[in-house]
Amino acid sequence: MAISAPPRERVQEQQEVWISDHALTFEEYLTEYEGVKEHVELIRGVPTTRMAANIPHEKLFGWLYRLFGDYVEQHDLGMVFGSRTAVKITNYDGRLPDIIFIRKERQHKLEWLT
Repeated sequence: MAISAPPRERVQEQQEVWISDHALTFEEYLTEYEGVKEHVELIRGVPTTRMAANIPHEKLFGWLYRLFGDYVEQHDLGMVFGSRTAVKITNYDGRLPDIIFIRKERQHKLEWLT
């Protein structure tokens, strides 16, 4: 017996990007957009506004953050950060993940945060 997926509606979203004469590096992105109120990620050298989260997303984030954070702290495993921590993917890509865990032995990688 085949199970069919519910019908889906295709929609278009608007996305805000910043145009420049060159692709921004991750380091330029940090310098230019650190502390900006909107969630701005770097995608292929282009600063791009990330969509706002909805209430179910925020409730799940809060639960996971507390769960992971408490566990990591109790077991002294490292650090857990929320969605304002930029993560370098490549020299021209940086993301703002909802939750990120940094193992204790890799915390030296966070020098640029201080």
